[in-house]
Amino acid sequence: MLGKKKVNNMTSLAALLLVLAGTGCGGAVDGIAQDNLLTGILTHAELERSEGNIAESQKSGEDAAKPEKPAAATVSYSYDGTVFEYDGTAYDMSERDFMINAIMECIPVGEYIVIDSHTGPHNAIYTVFNTQTREFEKDIEGVLLTFYDDDIHTAVYAFWNDICAYDGTVLATLDIGQYDIIRDISFSEDHTQLKVAIYENGTDEQQQRVEFLQLPDFPD
Repeated sequence: MLGKKKVNNMTSLAALLLVLAGTGCGGAVDGIAQDNLLTGILTHAELERSEGNIAESQKSGEDAAKPEKPAAATVSYSYDGTVFEYDGTAYDMSERDFMINAIMECIPVGEYIVIDSHTGPHNAIYTVFNTQTREFEKDIEGVLLTFYDDDIHTAVYAFWNDICAYDGTVLATLDIGQYDIIRDISFSEDHTQLKVAIYENGTDEQQQRVEFLQLPDFPD
């Protein structure tokens, strides 16, 4: 294949020969030679265009022949009564703990699903299901399970008057009255403290007090 520069040079040469022919220098190049030269130049130019079209056609054919990537499979989960279902497999949570009488909600947390089960008026049971291994990792008894950054290992919760970390470590034991209720747990913006809201004497929001707890560093 002639390069672009070479074709241009040949075109210039052809033009020069035509000028020479037009000025009476026909002895140097006769009419047949001129025709052959011009025909050769046009043939190479057309060949380049044809090869480019063939390459484009082959590329289009290759693209059309490539199989489409299959859509990612959607894994579903649901719950009904005490039964949690993941990807077609059902698990009866009451078989894990006889106190469980209903599933309240399922909470996706990264690669985990936390199944919040009702047991009575004071504490719930949070069951941590690993979607990768499809196994239950632990059951947590308590209330107000709270975490951040979609990371279950940062979770904290209340169990009676204790504030506990995900691994069960007691972070603080609060001095609260018999009828006081822990109503909310939240993290500070930098995740170094917990804000614990306590309703004194039951459920009167006007008698709320707040305690701040310093948190230890969570393990990676």
